[in-house]
Amino acid sequence: MPFNIGRLIELQPFKLEEALKLAEGLEGKVSDPRAVLTEIWSWQVTAVSYSKTLSTCSRFKIYYSGGS
Repeated sequence: MPFNIGRLIELQPFKLEEALKLAEGLEGKVSDPRAVLTEIWSWQVTAVSYSKTLSTCSRFKIYYSGGS
């Protein structure tokens, strides 16, 4: 669990409904923003590691922003 100055802060995972707000950032970049975000969100449910999810999302952002 994350901590702040020695005190435990309990964090809950995003609910799909909350995460879908982020789909707006994918509009015009992918054909189905909701489906892409739903797939990414499902990784937390299936216990894919945080670092792998972060790495994949970072690569996705670089690719769709025209970076290398």
